[in-house]
Amino acid sequence: MSSLTFRNNNTVGFGPSFGRFFEGTVFDDLWAASSYTGLPVQSKYGPSVNETEEQYEISMAAPGLEKSDFNIVVENNKINISYDVSSKQSQHTYSSQYSKSYTLAPNCDADKISATYKSGVLTVAIPKTEASKAKNIKVK
Repeated sequence: MSSLTFRNNNTVGFGPSFGRFFEGTVFDDLWAASSYTGLPVQSKYGPSVNETEEQYEISMAAPGLEKSDFNIVVENNKINISYDVSSKQSQHTYSSQYSKSYTLAPNCDADKISATYKSGVLTVAIPKTEASKAKNIKVK
């Protein structure tokens, strides 16, 4: 289950139909490129999930955050990655929230999951169990 919320005060007073007028147009990229608030704006393309022989890897661009802004929880065979940050500038408060959950595959080693945040990119490494890794069998 995923959810993405970005509150932008530019449309306040125009009602929901005004915002829908610009949905699915070239304006999507214009709004996504807006960084005047200093808060991260999640790309519409979302995180990428890759699989190697050794692990699964979830990567997502989240510029402008601190390592401490992220909340990563593993519970009931699921991993949830989220952040919720706010910034107050003059008379306006801006907020950026993100949350996405993934169901872990049976071959994941949940005890060895690690995360790094470098150059505005969060990377979560989910190693595979030793029993699930490919093995070469020599013929005798």
